[in-house]
Amino acid sequence: MHEISNPSSKPSAKPKLYMTTKGLSRKHILVPLNDPDKDMIFSRVNEHIALINSLLKSHKSRVSVDCFRASWNGVTITTNSVAASSDLSLIEQYFKGLKDLISTNCSPRLPQSKSYLKILGVPYFGNNSSNPINNTQVEETLSKVEMF
Repeated sequence: MHEISNPSSKPSAKPKLYMTTKGLSRKHILVPLNDPDKDMIFSRVNEHIALINSLLKSHKSRVSVDCFRASWNGVTITTNSVAASSDLSLIEQYFKGLKDLISTNCSPRLPQSKSYLKILGVPYFGNNSSNPINNTQVEETLSKVEMF
């Protein structure tokens, strides 16, 4: 028998290309802590999440804490949205109020991200020459563009 085609099936779409890399987002809060303090936090992590969320809610913040993760320099707090400076100060106030905390510098901050521009279609050879273009030529050309 011959195969019957399904008219309701659509051709598969091309996969979406992503030009960014995975990593920290602005929905994270970084809190620098030493190893003993991290251990103390993670021994009662659910309690800390609940207390921070109630503190944020009592101050009418839209931010809530989803989870804590250990990072190389402290704790990374994942939130449902980007924290404002008032949210960061409330979280700092919470950490400084912990009696078991050894660290004195536990000021939360948002991650600082770097963006990169991917330039496509740059010719390998320069203006009618047989020599490949170099970094200096690319920088000179980009410096003449208004956008840069």
